[in-house]
Amino acid sequence: MRTYASDVRRRRTLARIIEDSIGIFRQDASEYAFAGLIGAFAACIATLVLVAVGGPVATALLPLVLVPVAVATLATVTEALRRVTDHLEPSAAESFTVVLRGLPAIVWPWLPLAGGLALALFADAEFGGDAPSVVRGVAELSLVVVTLWVASVRVLSVPSLVMRRATPEQAVAEARRIFAASRATCAGVWAACLAPALLLFLVAALNGFGAVSSAIAALAFVGSLPFAAVMNSLLFFDAVAVDESAAPRSEASQATVTRRTTGLRRLR
Repeated sequence: MRTYASDVRRRRTLARIIEDSIGIFRQDASEYAFAGLIGAFAACIATLVLVAVGGPVATALLPLVLVPVAVATLATVTEALRRVTDHLEPSAAESFTVVLRGLPAIVWPWLPLAGGLALALFADAEFGGDAPSVVRGVAELSLVVVTLWVASVRVLSVPSLVMRRATPEQAVAEARRIFAASRATCAGVWAACLAPALLLFLVAALNGFGAVSSAIAALAFVGSLPFAAVMNSLLFFDAVAVDESAAPRSEASQATVTRRTTGLRRLR
């Protein structure tokens, strides 16, 4: 029976989350990495094709394609981790099959972000050419900051949807509670996972978001999400272990969470 490397803790530090996530990831790296590889390859090809096609419509389609791919990758790895806590094999294929059946509910909290990005990119591609470079640069930087901030909250809804089969509304509410209780840790987790992708994003920006540089940035971004899924799952387990941070739930739902959190005990 596979076990994981540390006890469920209350409000563990960012350093401890990273350390425990490495231990978890190491034991089933082939399954987690495979899910990340498939998602990263899909994101890379989609970005390469859409950027090569060019135009406002193709540009607006980027977030509408990349966001579901990224969320599906996150959910697949989270489902694989859930299977381990239930003493099952973390099969990436079986996990993806489960996620695919519930994909509309998993993607639903992300639709406002994807739609907002699509509108912003369409407006930039259609009308941004006439704007001064400084104004356009500030607008693009602001868009990136807002996107990362919203995503750092929304990403915490994925464990709730996958682990507890919550509704999208319940998952978003729980994600907000967890983020409000541990803003610094949540932001640190997101930053630690996305640092390489952000560096490549800057390289792509300096190259005018060419097809190849943008595709490489998308590859790095989605490829980093398996580790992000493990780290955010640990955040979720820690949060539900704190009474004042957990939403009211039924006895059956509470039993499910208790069983899955205790499934992470004795990781090493």
